[in-house]
Amino acid sequence: MKHLKKPLRLFSLLLAVCMLAYTVPHLTLNVLAAESGTSLHFAEHGLNAYRDGWLYIGGNKGQVVNGRRSSDCAGLLYAYFSDNKMATPMGGATSQVTYNCVFSGDLYEGLPRIHGLAVTAPDYRDPYTGIYGHIGIYTGNGMAADNSSYSVNMRYEPIASNSSWNAWHVFDNGLKYPKSGWYAMDGAMYHYTDYQYDINTEVDGYSIGEDGIARDETGSPIPVTDALGNEGYVSASEVASYLRTLGYDGKDDTAELVGLGPNEDDGKYNGKVTGSSVNLRSQPSTSSSVVTVLSRGTKINILGTVEGQAVPYQGQTSNKWYQVEDPRGHQGYLCSWYAEFTGNGALLAPTITCEGGYVTLNTATEGADLFYTIDGEDPTEASIPYTEAVYQVGCTYRAIAVKDGKTSPVTTATVLSNNEIFTDFTSGAWYFDTVNQAISSGLFTGTGTGVFSPTKEMTRAMVVTILYRMAGEPDVSGYTAGNSLFSDVDTNSWYSNAVYWAKQQGITSGTTPTTFSPAKPIRREELVAMLWKYAGSPSSGSSLSGFVDENQISSFAKDAISWAVDRGLVSGKDGGRLDPRGVANRAQGAQILMKYLY
Repeated sequence: MKHLKKPLRLFSLLLAVCMLAYTVPHLTLNVLAAESGTSLHFAEHGLNAYRDGWLYIGGNKGQVVNGRRSSDCAGLLYAYFSDNKMATPMGGATSQVTYNCVFSGDLYEGLPRIHGLAVTAPDYRDPYTGIYGHIGIYTGNGMAADNSSYSVNMRYEPIASNSSWNAWHVFDNGLKYPKSGWYAMDGAMYHYTDYQYDINTEVDGYSIGEDGIARDETGSPIPVTDALGNEGYVSASEVASYLRTLGYDGKDDTAELVGLGPNEDDGKYNGKVTGSSVNLRSQPSTSSSVVTVLSRGTKINILGTVEGQAVPYQGQTSNKWYQVEDPRGHQGYLCSWYAEFTGNGALLAPTITCEGGYVTLNTATEGADLFYTIDGEDPTEASIPYTEAVYQVGCTYRAIAVKDGKTSPVTTATVLSNNEIFTDFTSGAWYFDTVNQAISSGLFTGTGTGVFSPTKEMTRAMVVTILYRMAGEPDVSGYTAGNSLFSDVDTNSWYSNAVYWAKQQGITSGTTPTTFSPAKPIRREELVAMLWKYAGSPSSGSSLSGFVDENQISSFAKDAISWAVDRGLVSGKDGGRLDPRGVANRAQGAQILMKYLY
């Protein structure tokens, strides 16, 4: 068996080299194969999906179907991040470009020589639901990989041969990009200089052709090796900054192509997100609820600054938070560590406050003029100029700041009779008077800073709490002692006293003998039944036979609804329906309860 010694020694040597590669911190294998989480590896993902014959199935993101992986176009890109246990991007082509890409350009202006860019095609069918109809991965040398459609499945073809492609994008979501030096991709060596791979040149004695692949004197691609160094990988934002120096403006004309007018990115947004996967909070604190998650580079409107929770970062702390709005209309707060004012777009929008019936407008932009309206129209420089506090409440103010030809985003604030301000409804809403009355009376409160959530479902806990307030919030300490509450009601919750009181008064007996279901959305018939019991269960002779869904009313609620119809608290919806089992939202609930009181 002596003839086995050499192979064993060779195997041992190779094993030692492999172990050394994984144990010595300074030895890197990033040239031998593209590292995961890089644009090179991203491009390889597209190529491998083509070679493996991924199936096209709408909505899929890499699932195995009949032994083969499957996706739609955006799912192909999504699968890369999920496969590599990275933060997953948005699900659709438009969403991926909007929230996961930090820079864009039109193909007719040129395509940067960067492996792993995203390429897109317009959606002419229904652009209001998303302007990008298709997305793929640029793999270099003018080629793109994409999961096309049913029966076609994966494609790998020149971008120029598919006239639908029109734009390219620098994908972020944690993806890193080559800077300078030698890098391996798909079994070949490429040389990058300042974020782009070289073509038609010679580097380190190797000839590089139009395709960017390094070749030896015989014309053969040089072997992949880690003997050639590089400067590592950089962020997508750094690449975007470089591309801007080349004259690219960071946007594409897809919106204009599909008939939605010119791209307005630079004129519409005044800030951007600088952190990765940043939580947009409902309050300026890290313990408040998350409104949505924003990706690095997402364009935002910074509406103002507020003081909030002090947040540490790199040995420093800051209590400065931005009130912002994202491109989908979500509003919330970002710590100043994770966003910045770019100045590329509009001015900071004005802030609106109210005290003692006087409404005050302010702007953080020195020297800006303020204009406002209270008639529901959007403000312009021809609107009412703001010069001093306005003594008028019970209406919606819309205001802008104007300076040096720039106009800020519009601030919309509805000022109620009690000086509270809400931003999620206007005085033109059908429920305005009711909500104004409900808030001013103290029976209702907002669901967050400046938010009433009129369309949010009312819960059982909300209703008993409002009834408890209507009763004057009587002391329940004598009843709580020795009396068990429902098993799903925390005795320290904001609604526990109300539930004790409602149970004691016979207003509710719970959803079961042991549970109350405080977070359960309340049905219209349940709300009316609670109010009826609060009113003393009065009798009524009103007939419900005129309503087409009379037979859908639960037996426990028939007398209550008859009484509510008689009192004018509820009326039929379209088609003569009472909709007894429909869920009541906060605006509807406020209307019923305020009609009872007033």
